[in-house]
Amino acid sequence: MRVWVARPEPGAARTGAALAARGHAALVAPVLAIGPTGAEPPAGAFDALLFTSAHAVPALRDTHRLRGLPVFAVGPRTAERARAAGLGPVREGPGDAAGLAALVAEGLPAGARLLHATGTARKPEPEAALTAAGFTIVILEAYTA
Repeated sequence: MRVWVARPEPGAARTGAALAARGHAALVAPVLAIGPTGAEPPAGAFDALLFTSAHAVPALRDTHRLRGLPVFAVGPRTAERARAAGLGPVREGPGDAAGLAALVAEGLPAGARLLHATGTARKPEPEAALTAAGFTIVILEAYTA
């Protein structure tokens, strides 16, 4: 079967290879490209960093004042990238926004201030759930798609 892989790199090639290994003819032709926004992390103190995508990690890897803060990563790839960037300690979520929000709520007291590095286009979660639970979420739009 022919399968079009439209997701952006670096995931497109990985998905194409996985499909090929299962006997499919993968056409890897990403529709979007991921790129940094160049935005600087906002000033102020934070209690933790929040990542809902591995694409956001490079925006914070060279920010020395954020090193050593707890990192809450949505899933294993994002957690791996955060560790490789020297961030953390890293707590790895189950791969979805609801699970990530629950992990934060278990690990930090309400009222904690989190820096959420994210894309310019994002879903309302986990921000909405965490805000409702009393957390302060500061957004850094780290990449575009």
